[in-house]
Amino acid sequence: MTEALSAIIEVGDIEKCIGMRLVLRTSTAINFCGLAKEIHSVNGREGLLLETDSSSGISIWCPISEIESITVIK
Repeated sequence: MTEALSAIIEVGDIEKCIGMRLVLRTSTAINFCGLAKEIHSVNGREGLLLETDSSSGISIWCPISEIESITVIK
């Protein structure tokens, strides 16, 4: 039996994802892949900072309320 290469995480458990490689699917069907760095509040909204390129440090911030699904890449 082979180990699963990914796992689905509930959006409510997003704090558990810090330090993990993720694929985020937003409510507008846009996907982002990267390393979950931390949760930040911007303009009164909490969101996840996702580092999409570790060599340059390029990151995106996605409001938690806009995240439809989280897949952890193992």
